[in-house]
Amino acid sequence: MMIARCHLVGEQSVARFRLFELVFTAAFLLYMGRNLLHPMEWLTSEGFHLAEGLQRPNSLPPFPLLPVWVVPIFVVALFGSGWIVGFRPQWRRLGFAALALYAEGVDSASAFALNKIYGAGFIFLLFAPGDEV
Repeated sequence: MMIARCHLVGEQSVARFRLFELVFTAAFLLYMGRNLLHPMEWLTSEGFHLAEGLQRPNSLPPFPLLPVWVVPIFVVALFGSGWIVGFRPQWRRLGFAALALYAEGVDSASAFALNKIYGAGFIFLLFAPGDEV
């Protein structure tokens, strides 16, 4: 059993954190699966997207849209990197966090609070200690 040392709560088992990481990732992949029922409308210029001047005044500009031929690569990379999170090395979380943040930022007008929670959660997981503690 892996034990992690924390200054606030003392020594704790890593198993609960690992379970949270896996369930959180699986829930995000299910959520993205719903969005990917119509990926061309969401990720490419074929769908409706607000012009940059019509965005909320304090929001970041939307990320660039993908060419149609890149969408299958994005889908495979998203689900593949989510699956790889189960194999523990910390550096593999980086690719998944980047893809999750892109998925949230590509269409900020339709990004719900749930997208932002997942983005913040994956940044948290990115900086969390790995199993090699």
